[in-house]
Amino acid sequence: MNYTKLFFKKFFRFLLKPLSFLPAILVACMIFNFSAQDSTDSSQLSMQVTETIVHSVNYRFHRNWTPEEQERICEQMEFYVRKAA
Repeated sequence: MNYTKLFFKKFFRFLLKPLSFLPAILVACMIFNFSAQDSTDSSQLSMQVTETIVHSVNYRFHRNWTPEEQERICEQMEFYVRKAA
């Protein structure tokens, strides 16, 4: 049993170690693509993300917000979503 465990441990380490740089490259590409957007595309994307968050919170936590309240909350939260990005 120990030989099998040791084999898999070494095998996965051998297999995954060369691929360990891929997440960093993917994040760098994602940041580059987001920074290449002009302001209108970026603000539309931020607003879509904000609306998704607000709708999810409304649905999951049974807040029963009206559409007007949801839009007001979206406008208030958009600044924080843009800064977090």
